[in-house]
Amino acid sequence: MPDRKKNLVVVMNSRTQRDDHPKSSSEKGPSELEILKTLSDRVSLNIIASVANGIRKPTELNNTTGFSKKQFYSRTALMIREGLIKRDHGHVFLTSLGKISYHVKLKVENAIRIYWKLKAIDSIQDAKEMDMEERERIINSIVGKDKSIEKILENQNRNSQL
Repeated sequence: MPDRKKNLVVVMNSRTQRDDHPKSSSEKGPSELEILKTLSDRVSLNIIASVANGIRKPTELNNTTGFSKKQFYSRTALMIREGLIKRDHGHVFLTSLGKISYHVKLKVENAIRIYWKLKAIDSIQDAKEMDMEERERIINSIVGKDKSIEKILENQNRNSQL
């Protein structure tokens, strides 16, 4: 009978040490889905934006959320666990991942701000009777000074023609 217990322990140990065993989130880093899920509400976006704009004290940050202390600290703990923010000497800072996430948030806000221009660009891109140079000229005039969006759209046009 003792041999069966010993065999069971050996089998269980070999199962937990297999290479195909999924690693924990802390070993492999957060996934895109985890980051997007963490940032998928207004409160998290407000926290990221507030930290990016210089609000570092947790009490001041909590005032931007309207949450109870427990809710606020649960949210910031999640953001710390996902690697978006960090605490240092009682202050909150964006990590490199948090800075990039904030930058992406600003890009999305900009795209939403010019939504109707983007819809017009979609219509122009669908116009088959226009040649490529004419389309790019009109798109450039619609986008205006925002070179990053212009570049994204130009690259997308070139890739769709391949």
